[in-house]
Amino acid sequence: MNYLEEVDRLLKDLFREDWMDDEDWIGFLEEVERTSGITPERLSSDIEAGVNNGYPFEKQIQMLKENLMYN
Repeated sequence: MNYLEEVDRLLKDLFREDWMDDEDWIGFLEEVERTSGITPERLSSDIEAGVNNGYPFEKQIQMLKENLMYN
């Protein structure tokens, strides 16, 4: 299963600012990928791996949110 929509929604909830248009948002995501190697596709894949290993989807999202906010 693909969790890209959920990842996109989470990233926007956490990091997108009101002043950002689509171009700014894409630039932000590109900078995150360039500096950290993290992509929405990678996050989606990580969530899928956790779910496949028996961890609830909701727990995966909560852990991802905590990691992104505090690291």
